[in-house]
Amino acid sequence: MNIERAIEIQKIIKQQTEKNKKFRRDLQNNLLDFSEDAEKEQRIKEKKCKTCYYLKKNLMTTLDQQTTHICKLCEKSFYAFDPYERICTNCVAEHDICKYCGEKLN
Repeated sequence: MNIERAIEIQKIIKQQTEKNKKFRRDLQNNLLDFSEDAEKEQRIKEKKCKTCYYLKKNLMTTLDQQTTHICKLCEKSFYAFDPYERICTNCVAEHDICKYCGEKLN
């Protein structure tokens, strides 16, 4: 193996190690926030359960435009910017549940 490739491999390993360290720190902080429900008021306002708000927040992204979804409860179509929303706003309000997974908010 030539020296340039060896240096490149070490660089890749170092970058991935730092990325994983950051991931672990973020996960520990998210677990602490989850256990304390540190942002409960904001979480409820956004209609998200504790799991989706604290533990899945880095997995969820929004789109630049609305897309059509079918509500998992009432089976009516609705529009949302978020590709992970599975439950329409009417059902979320009626049942006081998370718009992503359907878990009770409290």
